[in-house]
Amino acid sequence: MALKKYKPTTPGQRQLVLVSRTHLHKGGPVKALTEGQHRHGGRNNTGRVTVRWQGGGHKQRYRIIDFKRRKFDMPAVIERIEYDPNRTPFIALVKYKDGELAYILAPQRVAVGDTVISGEKVDVKPGNAMPLSAMPVEYLTPTIEDRAGEVQADGPSISQGIEDLERRHPGIRERLLDEKGDIRRFVNIYLNGDDIRFLESPSPLNPLGVKGCGEGSTVPAAAVVISAVEDALAPFGVTIREAPITPPRLVALIEAAKAGKA
Repeated sequence: MALKKYKPTTPGQRQLVLVSRTHLHKGGPVKALTEGQHRHGGRNNTGRVTVRWQGGGHKQRYRIIDFKRRKFDMPAVIERIEYDPNRTPFIALVKYKDGELAYILAPQRVAVGDTVISGEKVDVKPGNAMPLSAMPVEYLTPTIEDRAGEVQADGPSISQGIEDLERRHPGIRERLLDEKGDIRRFVNIYLNGDDIRFLESPSPLNPLGVKGCGEGSTVPAAAVVISAVEDALAPFGVTIREAPITPPRLVALIEAAKAGKA
C-alpha cells in the first residue's frame, strides 16, 4: 500500500499523508454489478416533505459486494482494483474460472493478476476466504508473515527472537515495538500457539517477571496494596513476606496455611 505525502503549502496539508490511488482503475464500475441509489428527497414514509431543500443531485450507483464468497474451490483472478465511494476500503473486480465477475473487498498486499480462492482447505494468504471453523487459531489475529508464508524466529527469549527477525527482515522491529520498546497494541506474537501477553515469562531485564513479553517497564505494587491483600487473607492465616504478589503465589500461601492448621 503506497502512501502519498503532501508538501506543506497550507497549514492543512502539513504532515498530510494519504493512501495513493495511482493503482486504481480509472473508468467506471461494471454496470451489471451495480444498482441505483434511491434518494428520499426529504420525504417520510407517507411522501410528505419533512426536511426542506433536499433533492436532486448526481445519480449514484451502489457496487454489489460479494461478502459471503460462496463460490467454493473455484479460483478467481483479480482483474482490477477500484475505488468505492460507498465504503472506506477499495474493492477488487475478480473473474472466476467459469467467467463470472464479482466484486470483493480488496485486502492489502494483493495486486492485479493475483489468484484468490475460497473454501475449507485453502492457503492462508491475503485474498483467500475460509469458514471460521477451518481457520487455524494462530491466524485469527494478525501475524507476522511475508509473501512466501509465515515468518519464524529463533532465540531463547522473546527479545532475541525479535533480534533474529530484525536480522532476517530489516525494519521489522519498528513495526513490532514502539518507541519505549513495548509491543505495539495491535501486534500479537505467539509462542507455541499461545499469545505471549497471557504467559508468565520471566526475563533477565525484568526483575519482577510480570506477564506479557517480560521486558517492558515495571510498576511494583505499593506496600499498602500488599497490606490490604494480607488483611483480606487474615482468616486463612496467610502472611505475605515477599513480593511480587501473583495469583499462583497467593494460592500457594493459602494451601500452605491450610496444611499448617491441619
